[in-house]
Amino acid sequence: MTAYNYFVADKRGDIQKNMAENTTNAEVFAEVGKQWKELTDKKKSKYTKLAEKDQKRYEKEMKVYNANKTDKYF
Repeated sequence: MTAYNYFVADKRGDIQKNMAENTTNAEVFAEVGKQWKELTDKKKSKYTKLAEKDQKRYEKEMKVYNANKTDKYF
């Protein structure tokens, strides 16, 4: 996941609670995007670190997966 994805997962619920009940998903995500753009790099670093950690996890899992993968077609 990207840093933005982690931000969305963390903030979407709170943002949605503070909006009108009949707010559309498009409006919620527009607000999420606006808030992401307004974040300083320092505040984004929390989410960047999560994304970097997740990327390392993914790479490790793929290395194991590919090492254990067998070609059944050849």
